[in-house]
Amino acid sequence: GASPAAADQSSAPGSVNDSQKNSLDGLKKKIRKLTDGYDGTWSVYCKRLDTGESFCINDVSLISASLIKLYVFGAVMEDVENGELWFDDCSEALELMIEYSDNESCNYLIDLAGGAEGVNDFITRQGFEDTELYRYMLEENFIENYTSTKECGRLLEEVLNGEYVSEETSDLLL
Repeated sequence: GASPAAADQSSAPGSVNDSQKNSLDGLKKKIRKLTDGYDGTWSVYCKRLDTGESFCINDVSLISASLIKLYVFGAVMEDVENGELWFDDCSEALELMIEYSDNESCNYLIDLAGGAEGVNDFITRQGFEDTELYRYMLEENFIENYTSTKECGRLLEEVLNGEYVSEETSDLLL
């Protein structure tokens, strides 16, 4: 079954009344009950954007699948905003990668961003510690790409707040 929260984390910046706290605690219990019934390793991150309260069940790095494309997007757009790439040279590939999860477009964009080294440099500078690009999409080399639900949640919150690379990049990704 699912491995229950060896690394649970809860935080509550700001004031949270009892009913709000109970609703998030209740949600955590319901999610745990659901995931305990499934095989595999599950990781869940939840954050109340109105209170800042959050929890993470099983905070570990897992195989990223196509979530790594969010980080590739950021790396490419940082290069665009720094004048190292022309947006016209990558806009169609960015659209295909995000809207249709196109793997060939992702691989093209990884190359534009300086390969795995360039993408990983971006990931590190952004403060993501559980995320790393090891291979191109669909490459069969027995190595996987990794991220965590908590880091994906943080990335998506930055997008929502207009803080992922820049407000323009956040808006484009959103």
